[in-house]
Amino acid sequence: MTTGSAPTIPVPRLSNWFSAVTPALLAGNRSALGQTEPRVLVVDDERPICELLSLYLGHKGLEVATVQTADEARALLRQGQFDLVVLDWKLDGAEGLDLLHLSKAQHPDIPVIIFTGTDLSEGSIESGLAREADAIVRKMGPLNAVCAEVFRHLNRRQAHQLTAA
Repeated sequence: MTTGSAPTIPVPRLSNWFSAVTPALLAGNRSALGQTEPRVLVVDDERPICELLSLYLGHKGLEVATVQTADEARALLRQGQFDLVVLDWKLDGAEGLDLLHLSKAQHPDIPVIIFTGTDLSEGSIESGLAREADAIVRKMGPLNAVCAEVFRHLNRRQAHQLTAA
């Protein structure tokens, strides 16, 4: 017999799902230096993708800002307050390549990862992106693939900043 309380429904723990990539090295180095969490800008016109990456990367200890339009992205990219940019290749009414050029022109030290569902097998497009983008990750792959690239480039950027200081 019940005592009037609602039955509890087991909720899966996300910590197991997110455990494929850990930011231990990056977090340890940043906290030792007294720096804030790494800031990542996610630019994608699909709200669910923004929300998923924000949740996933946020759980990994990153501060994540998301925008869905090229105009919003341009405004934030001009400020240069991010440690890394995850950029969709195809945005509503804009090409990701334009934002890639803008980001690299204004802040060449900030890594840009193209996160795309578009087939970039055309040699000229892919080779052009490869020269300017720091990585290209397919949306259809596992989430830990984009996460691994994010942390690889954040670690590389941090190492460069430490040796330059």
